Amino acid sequence: MCSLFGLIDYSNALSTRQKNKILTVLSHECECRGTDATGIAYNYAGALRIFKRPLPAHKVRFHIPNSVNVVMGHTRMATQGLAELRACSHKGIDDESKIKKGQKDNIEFVITGENAAESLETAKKS
Repeated sequence: MCSLFGLIDYSNALSTRQKNKILTVLSHECECRGTDATGIAYNYAGALRIFKRPLPAHKVRFHIPNSVNVVMGHTRMATQGLAELRACSHKGIDDESKIKKGQKDNIEFVITGENAAESLETAKKS
């Protein structure tokens, strides 16, 4: 079991402090679905940034840059690997071969996970 959460600030109406607070509240609410790891990902300065810790959400503090308007987060319950190992905290994120970047109709996206290459090909075809 895991949980996903996110934030989109379309009009840049939120302050960085408000965004961090919202992400904190969302991650805490999602903690019941996974306490082994917590993390977020966002695009900053043209690069995918990943912040993750092998900790429950209530022990993690988020500090995203001011210009970030879209954030995706995840709380994880370990079903594979040891929960204490950072490499197991979010499967597929540490292994570059499992992170695939794609583009379709001028929209860039990232796919992660065990089957990222196959998922990327499927996404490009659809």
